[in-house]
Amino acid sequence: VIGCGRMGRHHSRILQQDGRGTAVALLDRSLAAAAELQSALWPQADVCRTEDELFDRDGIDAVILCTPTVEHFSQAMRSLDRGWHVLCEKPLASNVAEAEEMAKVARETGLVLSEAFAYRYHPLTERVKQIMKSGELGRIQHIDAQFCFMLPAPNNIRFNYDLAGGALMDCGCYPVSL
Repeated sequence: VIGCGRMGRHHSRILQQDGRGTAVALLDRSLAAAAELQSALWPQADVCRTEDELFDRDGIDAVILCTPTVEHFSQAMRSLDRGWHVLCEKPLASNVAEAEEMAKVARETGLVLSEAFAYRYHPLTERVKQIMKSGELGRIQHIDAQFCFMLPAPNNIRFNYDLAGGALMDCGCYPVSL
């Protein structure tokens, strides 16, 4: 798990509940955050102090990237280069060129590179797609989609443009993806 904040903890709980995998290494800019996740869910995992320490390890099959968007490209590329599958928190990359390069390397290596959009795999999404394809609603000509929520902390890291954040990159990417 790279990035042991809120989303790293979220993905870790899901992985632990699923029972088909385990974390062997944790990395975060804050050693305290990584140690907290280790204590809470992954006592067997090593806390790495640097990216180089993590990427020099053997025995890793896949990584979960829960870092600021601006870091996704380099971390995903290093992971793919190591032969590791990548589950990347959304948005996948800071821009189209990065996303295309990441996808190209994943195709060439046969590794999974997946953006963590859970809605894509939800039964409701599949049902909506079935209804649209069936013609039951006629020919769909326009979709108006919004994603709204209360933002009690406007200085949240997800909206920091210097870290490839912003409204479109954070919640706006859901309707764009849809």
